[in-house]
Amino acid sequence: MSNSQPQAAAPALGPDAADTRIGLAWVGPLLSTAVTLPLAFFAHFLVVLGASAVEDHSGSPASLPIGIFRYGLLVPFCLLWIAWALVRHPGLSHRRVLCSVVAPVSVLLLTVAVLAFMG
Repeated sequence: MSNSQPQAAAPALGPDAADTRIGLAWVGPLLSTAVTLPLAFFAHFLVVLGASAVEDHSGSPASLPIGIFRYGLLVPFCLLWIAWALVRHPGLSHRRVLCSVVAPVSVLLLTVAVLAFMG
């Protein structure tokens, strides 16, 4: 007994096939980027303003908290980069969402930690 309906061919794998599977996976990293970058800019402004109010023992403004904050910003920026890199992998959506959520939260935690360090 044969089926009279034609069988659909399997979708071809290639650059075009990968683009059709992405869908709306880019929305999470886009929203995270739109929140993280202005938040990091504002937090950097707060840290520099706070460091200019605090003087170290030699009488110059404290530059250590600014340096800690600038190197600490590598964490949220790397998380954003990972979230954008995972857009092409639909099977890893939970990791993409986690990186997208943790990036702005890490900016907030870094800011609170550096401001608390300054006293």
